[in-house]
Amino acid sequence: MRDGKYKYKLAIRDASSQFESRFDDDLLVSYLDKDYNRFWKLWKNNVHNKCTNVNTSQIGGKCDDQSIANACADYYNNPVNDNCVDDTSYIFDVSSENLDWLFGTDNVDRVIHSLKHGKAAGLDGIPVEHLTYSHPSLICHLRKLFNLIMQHGYVPKNVGNGVVVPILKDRLGDVSSLDNYRAITISNIISKVFESCLLDKFGDFLTSHDLQFGFKKDLGCQNAIFTVQQVTSYFTKHGSTVYFSALDASKAFDRVTHSKLFDKTIERNVPHCFIRVFHNWYSKLVSVVKWNGVFSYPFSVYCGVRQGGVLSPLLFNIYVDDLIHQLEASNYGCCVFGQFFGCIMYADDLFLLSASVTGIQQMLHICHFLLSSVILFLITKKFCMF
Repeated sequence: MRDGKYKYKLAIRDASSQFESRFDDDLLVSYLDKDYNRFWKLWKNNVHNKCTNVNTSQIGGKCDDQSIANACADYYNNPVNDNCVDDTSYIFDVSSENLDWLFGTDNVDRVIHSLKHGKAAGLDGIPVEHLTYSHPSLICHLRKLFNLIMQHGYVPKNVGNGVVVPILKDRLGDVSSLDNYRAITISNIISKVFESCLLDKFGDFLTSHDLQFGFKKDLGCQNAIFTVQQVTSYFTKHGSTVYFSALDASKAFDRVTHSKLFDKTIERNVPHCFIRVFHNWYSKLVSVVKWNGVFSYPFSVYCGVRQGGVLSPLLFNIYVDDLIHQLEASNYGCCVFGQFFGCIMYADDLFLLSASVTGIQQMLHICHFLLSSVILFLITKKFCMF
């Protein structure tokens, strides 16, 4: 018996050692292969999540789960600006263009089988696996549903439902403060499939400037950092000074005004059936907060892009895309061989580069004027010179 217990403890120790070694090896391989997305995914899954698992029994002055959930709902329910409420109607004659944008069975089938497993279910409780392993006839029913939505411009009410899960920002901060929690919204799986089908059809209309590195396939923060490093190196090697200004749009994703967003899609000549569907969809956004398995009261969402939505990142890029074009047309900022690199953007983070103080000041004025017109407020993070 003692010999068996000893061997068992040795096996546990060896298994733990092999697990740690495999994590180190995988981390090293992903770094050497420059697969930074996999590198940070491994890091977060094995290190970050363990460090951020903090429990608290009191948040916002509330102790029981139901009161905490309702307190979070009160906190997230307050619109950041009264101008976010959208009263604009969009009426188009889409009878002639509907047939050009209808979905086929292959579109829906490809989207369903491309979804990743193991994701949390939305308010309907249906995970991805239910669709992946369902009878093939379900694909035909979903195709008919999606085509009816496109033809009539009407989205079912439940498609706009979302579950808000508060995630702790800083484990070393005040864990009882609502300001220390970031709201992550989980959408229903049917809405994700529908949005993915829309992306497959209308993705060419939702492109943004090349200097926007956020929310794009095969691009990430490392690409933006590399671009800044190369531009800085080019100017310093040629004896020029480079001035930097790092900016952040405060609560950018929550401040998006729906009417201005739809106006920008119209300017891009996006098919009217797409705009009509999204206008109806965004008028039905309802969320509830989930805390320890308890749900808060439902509240309407009047502004901001849908968190957890497949198309939301692309819509946000469209919302702020004019800023990069205006900065490029201003003739301020750094240029390399006639190519403008005076503005590097990653999601809502903005990095300005100029060879003169006057240039950086003028670019800041342009940013302040354009972003204030779409109800986004800038926070200057850092200003430096090389």
